[in-house]
Amino acid sequence: MPNRDNTSSETHLHSKTPQPSDHLEPEWLSVSSASFAWRVAVWFTLLAAGALTASVSGAWTAACGIFLLGVAMAHGVELAHQALHHTGFRSRRLNELFGILLGLPMLVSFHEYRINHLKHHALLGTPDNREFFDYGSRTWTLGGIFSRFLMWHHYTSFCVRLVKAFLGAPLGDFHPRYQRSVRSFYFIAAAVLSALFVWCWAASTWHPLAIWLAALFLVASPLHAWIELPEHYGCNEHSTDVFQNTRTIKSNLFMTWLTNSNNYHVEHHLWSNVPIQKIHMLHMRSRGRALHFSMGYWQFYKSAWLAGRNNATHANP
Repeated sequence: MPNRDNTSSETHLHSKTPQPSDHLEPEWLSVSSASFAWRVAVWFTLLAAGALTASVSGAWTAACGIFLLGVAMAHGVELAHQALHHTGFRSRRLNELFGILLGLPMLVSFHEYRINHLKHHALLGTPDNREFFDYGSRTWTLGGIFSRFLMWHHYTSFCVRLVKAFLGAPLGDFHPRYQRSVRSFYFIAAAVLSALFVWCWAASTWHPLAIWLAALFLVASPLHAWIELPEHYGCNEHSTDVFQNTRTIKSNLFMTWLTNSNNYHVEHHLWSNVPIQKIHMLHMRSRGRALHFSMGYWQFYKSAWLAGRNNATHANP
């Protein structure tokens, strides 16, 4: 769930783990606006194609459209993750503008995500570390699976903060200079949701709203949780060494695209100023030192499920 009320200021995105001895050449740090613009264009195309396909009559066609829409929504948050590190576009303003748009279908507040995520990079392995999307340690109970994979806490937090935004109440203990930008997201989200309701009412059909909700809860939320959960799950949360507290998953081309290369998470924490679409090329520089490495998401989840069930059995003999 979103990190609640624990960030007083924006934090620089430097990990506490010392960088590897080899230095990165300048081209590694070069940001390509054209490359990111292409990725955003693909995202928008998939989003539109999914919405249009879901609107076509026929159960199977609609289901395929909803699935495609949900995949695009989850992928959008991964692109927003790159934008918040300002390694998408060269322009800060464009990163913020498109970051808001990319997270909006899943009701992800870009500025909150950015502030909390950069703090996560700085405080990983310390008691003060919190993740914006927090899946907790009880994932493998029935309630845990429901809560984490439907992102229940994220959406309830959104509703609470939406009300606070319109009441003028503080949104967490963010620094006052960030309150306005954080609050603006909830006004934008409220305007978009209101437009959707008005459209449905004027057209005398709730089909568009139903399509979005189905894609959100049946596809995008579980898929996003599937992507994000392994990053630090089961790692040494008390160590500030990225090689101990973070996991890399080397997966297939589809998952690498879907996660926007965020599956190379050890590498991302080591070199967070490298545009993330390049990060897979740095994998061999760190693989020998990483303690948590999986060959695919299925391998990770199989191991995590078995470990979770064994722990539950030992805890409740």
